[in-house]
Amino acid sequence: MEVLYKGIVNEITERSLTLQLEDGSIVYYKEWVNNSGKVIDCTIRSKDGYDISLEDPGLFDKICDYVDENVIF
Repeated sequence: MEVLYKGIVNEITERSLTLQLEDGSIVYYKEWVNNSGKVIDCTIRSKDGYDISLEDPGLFDKICDYVDENVIF
């Protein structure tokens, strides 16, 4: 095995939210943003650690839309 590339990125910002859904459940939203302000990845997990994008893709989209429209970091 050989390492072909090794890099360290310092221009990534991690932002997180704790959200309460309409049914009272709690989810944890986390996104990573590059230095030009573009979201490069995000994850949403339930209180028990389940990945919402796998468990309920519709809910994942709904939460992402809510964050995009209503949250200012």
